[in-house]
Amino acid sequence: MEELISSSTYEEKEALEKITLPKLQRLELSLLLELKSICSSFSVLISDSIKILDISKCKKLKRIPLPLSSLDNGQHSSLKEIWVDTKKRWESLEWDQSNAKVDLLRFVNFHRDRNIDMEGRKRRRNVW
Repeated sequence: MEELISSSTYEEKEALEKITLPKLQRLELSLLLELKSICSSFSVLISDSIKILDISKCKKLKRIPLPLSSLDNGQHSSLKEIWVDTKKRWESLEWDQSNAKVDLLRFVNFHRDRNIDMEGRKRRRNVW
């Protein structure tokens, strides 16, 4: 699978196609070795309720089509965590906004740093 959400046509479009998922709280993509995009370059995924974005072992995936219109002063209304394999992987991802990587940095965690605390709860930590 090269594309998760495909549009019926990829011909010239004058405006971005908006794919709205208002109740999506977690987007987890794992072991999708051939995945190149979540949706076409003519599309954008709208989800103001997303809390967790988790991308693991999707080496061909480059673009994250989440608009960050609600991102003001580094704050996103619902986003709490972004999980990726490594720092190198994080740096290779492309966002529609040029400042997204800097603004989202405080949400980023790496899979190799996941561990469990003494009470059996998942513990997160940033390595930045």
